[in-house]
Amino acid sequence: MLPTRSPVAAAVFALIFLNAVWSVAANEQATAVNTLSAGQIAAKVRQATVALNDVARKGATQAQADQLFALYSADFVYQHDKYGGIYPREQLYRNTLRMIQNGGDNTLTDRYQLLQILPGESSAAVLRLTRDGQQHLSVFEFSGDKISKIKEYW
Repeated sequence: MLPTRSPVAAAVFALIFLNAVWSVAANEQATAVNTLSAGQIAAKVRQATVALNDVARKGATQAQADQLFALYSADFVYQHDKYGGIYPREQLYRNTLRMIQNGGDNTLTDRYQLLQILPGESSAAVLRLTRDGQQHLSVFEFSGDKISKIKEYW
């Protein structure tokens, strides 16, 4: 024979059980909302590359810089250990505006051509070809639908 529970104990148990189920479901839903699919990651990398090419051209505008930086999270960092280390979003934005005021790269050609995007868990390895023929390997990391970090490996 099974032990009997009082109606109050049964109700408390039911509430605890339902709360646990709801918490797991809510966590799974939040994770699903904040995680980009491989296709979405690739699209974001393409979008960022187009925006970066726009900003690097002669005649670029602050509005184009704003479009690029709108793709970045508030805590975005750019890391290039070989050329100066880590740049926080604010410093990179100031440097980008200074570059635009000084005429950009003074060219009308794209800075980067995408060769390959390998999406992973909230990240992508990206191989790009520069206008002068060099291959650049980078890793783009994502937080939600924003780029949170770009780390260069060239």
